[in-house]
Amino acid sequence: KTNTSSKYSKALMSAIHCKLAAEICLSHCITELTNGDKSLGACASSTKEVIAACDAFISLASQGSTYTKKIAALCEEICKSCAKDCKKHAEHHQECKDCMESCLACAKEMAKV
Repeated sequence: KTNTSSKYSKALMSAIHCKLAAEICLSHCITELTNGDKSLGACASSTKEVIAACDAFISLASQGSTYTKKIAALCEEICKSCAKDCKKHAEHHQECKDCMESCLACAKEMAKV
């Protein structure tokens, strides 16, 4: 039997990085929303989905769950969707650009699971 953590290590590290970038982006969005910039509302919602999806992947993959492939596919889809939302703000907000890039990288790793 393959060691679970090594089998999914790249995907797990990618999900951890993606979750962190999404948390930072969400905090930025909340600050901007508080200051009256409603344009980041969809971005904030997307980042919350990414955080939940990456968390679920990390939990399931780290224990070698039979649902790992399914959650990876869902995580890939959610990350791609968030990247689209973040792309709209990437030129003006570094946090959105970082989140977009980590979402695309995570989606790429999830596709390999």
